[in-house]
Amino acid sequence: MKNRSSKVAAGAAGVIAVAMACAMAPAQAAPAPISPPPAATFAAFAFPDAATGSSTLLTGIRTNGSSNTSQVFMSGVYKTSAGTQGLLYEGALSGGGDWTLLNRPSTAGATTSSTALYGPDNIGTTGINVVGSYKTTQTGKLDHGVILSAPNGVGGAKTWTTLDATSLVTTGAHAWKAPAFNNTITLGSQGATVAAVQKALVARGFEIPGLGTSTAPLGTFGSGSKAALLAYQQANPGNGSANGQVNGSLYAALTTDSLKNTIAHSNRGGLVVGNFDTRLIEGRAFVTTTTGSKWFEITKPGAVSITAYGIWQNSTNNYTIAGGYFTPDTGQSPVEHGYLVTYNPSTQTLSNWASYDFQNRPAAVRVTHFDGITPDGNGGYNLTGDWLGVGAGSKGLGFFAHVPTRSNGTFGTATWVQLKNPGSAITSGNSVYENYAIGVYVNSGSSIVYPYLATILVP
Repeated sequence: MKNRSSKVAAGAAGVIAVAMACAMAPAQAAPAPISPPPAATFAAFAFPDAATGSSTLLTGIRTNGSSNTSQVFMSGVYKTSAGTQGLLYEGALSGGGDWTLLNRPSTAGATTSSTALYGPDNIGTTGINVVGSYKTTQTGKLDHGVILSAPNGVGGAKTWTTLDATSLVTTGAHAWKAPAFNNTITLGSQGATVAAVQKALVARGFEIPGLGTSTAPLGTFGSGSKAALLAYQQANPGNGSANGQVNGSLYAALTTDSLKNTIAHSNRGGLVVGNFDTRLIEGRAFVTTTTGSKWFEITKPGAVSITAYGIWQNSTNNYTIAGGYFTPDTGQSPVEHGYLVTYNPSTQTLSNWASYDFQNRPAAVRVTHFDGITPDGNGGYNLTGDWLGVGAGSKGLGFFAHVPTRSNGTFGTATWVQLKNPGSAITSGNSVYENYAIGVYVNSGSSIVYPYLATILVP
């Protein structure tokens, strides 16, 4: 699995998807057992109005801005057979607060079919911004990013703003750039335009068996490529007759990219981070403003895809972003690393890249991903996320990590606490506040997702 923006909605869904994808990778010898970590205590944090058989996912946590640091916002997703709704909790960490179901209102031409909320942030001491995504009946399964702003609290006036990364599709640092068309492509044609057509066909779901091997070389239009093209032409009759050839207009239709999904994951200090997919490239990450007025694409050299799940503001032009990035899968571990990076919105530059693998043991880990970030009160950060070990039988689990910072602003070595809700088959770490982590778990033989709050007993 290379893309968390469309294939990972939140929480346990992400861990399950990672576990399933990595289980398909070549099996490796199981690592030596990891010694027991410092203790973490788990408590249920259920939505009291949840129906039998429903799932509740806790996805984000932040202070509500009051002087009482035990008062927080928690965002979430509530799933029933009837659909998916956004969920917000405001109250004490010990529970007993107020729960509100929040759904993006339908508008002309955009009838909301589902809403999911992923990351809250306080507006002073009275209000809240919370980001997430929604789907409409008009666009089917595709996600639109969204931010809900309620300056006087969820009981007051609310504004829903769509945050779609349309402007980055062709202008972002990782945008698809097809070579200029020169000649009609037919059986036996070769060159860069052929390679662009082959990649576009595969990205659009029309497979070319063995592409990139001697049986179907990239850049050579062979029988497999022609068969895929014919299937595309038959499925898209508006682009001309199904003749197995590519002319200029068909080339433009095939290789012109467009937005597919946008999901906003977290916000802090006026900025939002998240992920987007296009028709031709999956797994791209962004930073934008809470108004969607300015966009920047996050890229990392050597990464085949990247996520941005957490953001924290350190000062006016200094933010720390957390997420994960995938490297080419060569059958060796790992394939995804967690990362931290410093972002300056004034210059739109990234610096101080640091990569992380669970327990600092890359040979024993296939996937590490940071899902949430909060300051530790001493210049460093507490983080939470998910990890997956090597071997086909490895299960997805969560973690709490602490990363100090050095005097020059770079990030230090992480220390780790494994998160596994007692008795669960899969546990996900979704967000973090002070020494608390929230997430979800799934019991063996069940598809119901349950939320938890874990207290980390920091030494």
